[in-house]
Amino acid sequence: MTLRIDGIDVSHHQGEIPWDRTDRYELVIAKATQGRSFVDRQCAANLTAARARGVRYRGLYHFLDWSDPGRQAAHLLETVDDLGGLLEGEHLWLDWESDGPNHRPPPPPGFLRDALDVVNARHPGRVGWYTYRSLAKAHRGSFGEPLWLASPADPVRFARELGACLVQFDQLGAPGFRSPIDVNYIVDRVALDMLCGYPLPWLPPATAPTPTPKPGGLTDMFRIKLADDPTNTELLIGCGYYQHIADGHIAAVYDLAGVPVVDVNTAYAKHFIGSLKPEGPPPPTGNLAGAW
Repeated sequence: MTLRIDGIDVSHHQGEIPWDRTDRYELVIAKATQGRSFVDRQCAANLTAARARGVRYRGLYHFLDWSDPGRQAAHLLETVDDLGGLLEGEHLWLDWESDGPNHRPPPPPGFLRDALDVVNARHPGRVGWYTYRSLAKAHRGSFGEPLWLASPADPVRFARELGACLVQFDQLGAPGFRSPIDVNYIVDRVALDMLCGYPLPWLPPATAPTPTPKPGGLTDMFRIKLADDPTNTELLIGCGYYQHIADGHIAAVYDLAGVPVVDVNTAYAKHFIGSLKPEGPPPPTGNLAGAW
């Protein structure tokens, strides 16, 4: 299967981007920072161009190294401030992988968790994590934030299996680019809309509460019933998880007091609501804020 290319991620390695050849892309993610002091020399130009061209999904990423994760996150945030702040349509990623040129393994997962917490404290719900398939599998369920997955092999299957909202699936040479460019496919547009701070027009503000992000990407918990579930089992979900539920649509959503939240009998609403915890049975009913 040939995937549609929805967007690109770029850094100084591609040099000056020939933006006249990128009009069909609705996603551009630019490298911003690395470690505690490095700023990609093309970052400002890339973000400025993406803003000027009205790219719907604009991202910046930070390459996480072995230095202090809190200081790394602060460095990313300072760079974002220097670029005019995080606007609607923009989001952040923490790139968690091995440092190939220096032959170093990825930092421990605690580094990623600490850095995510610092960024979430400043920009709640606007940061996700990037990694390759083996790390994503090893730490499935460990992070509530959206996942950007690198998976050249069978990208859609693994993206859905691992709950990724975005998958980087190939590296292509293109005219005008100094080096091959990474290309991406959007798996879950609603999750990406949320990450970018776009309002979700289907949610009636008078009846549906806005989830409040908590440390670790968790938000308020909701109970659901799946319309096509013959057992009519109630399930617990957290809106901080942006994975897909099974193919059935949702029949009803309740808050923890059992009060209906909003009619979500649509596929669009299904994707927004999130997913079940990847492993284990649902938690018992009761006061569950932060239980996952």
